[in-house]
Amino acid sequence: MQSWVFRWGVLFSEEPFIVPTCELFLSGCNMRCKFCQGWEGIVRTKIGEILTCENFCQMAHHGLNKGATNVHFVGGEPTVNLLGILHALQGLNEPLPIVWNTNLFLTEEAMKLLDGIVDIFLADFKFGNDECAKKLSETVNYVATIKRNLIFASQITRLVVRHLVMPNHLECCLEPVAQWVAQNLPSITFHLMLNYVPDWKAWNEPNLSRRLTEDEKRKAKEIVKSARLRKVLVSE
Repeated sequence: MQSWVFRWGVLFSEEPFIVPTCELFLSGCNMRCKFCQGWEGIVRTKIGEILTCENFCQMAHHGLNKGATNVHFVGGEPTVNLLGILHALQGLNEPLPIVWNTNLFLTEEAMKLLDGIVDIFLADFKFGNDECAKKLSETVNYVATIKRNLIFASQITRLVVRHLVMPNHLECCLEPVAQWVAQNLPSITFHLMLNYVPDWKAWNEPNLSRRLTEDEKRKAKEIVKSARLRKVLVSE
């Protein structure tokens, strides 16, 4: 199964404890979020170059030479390229820290395959209920799947939970997500992302076609504070 890398390079804009990071953006995804900023690599699954053992090693070592401390797989959703990635990793002469930037909408079998491969999960918890998940990303049984996988991920390696706050989705999505994480994953880092930018199909959705207001940002911070999360990062 071929996997395609449509962009890669050393980035400094991620969580402070993983940068500089050598990010490989792979095409394809198992969700169709209307606000996706990487939509080009989703709808066009064969752009860029095919991932091989040889070019992966070149990318990884180039990143390390530029100061990267890890290799960071991004999508779309990298897990749809799991076989290609596992094959590419076999070409490494020495192990490197692996960051898995994921929507975590995965099967139990995929999660088990990642055990022992991934050093840090950067996991999205996008929606607080199945209705929003189905409407905005075309997924079903979203919440139960994410909760199961978050628990498993926390048991096998380091976990960071990201939540991108969307306009008009504070009570329905952010609030239940923050409360569940605080109650069930109290030791993980929660990344509150207030830097939503409408993209792709969001422009056609009145409730998604704008950035957050300052009042929404303030309210989002209050929700997270009231949930009593212990470790919080905030991006604006």
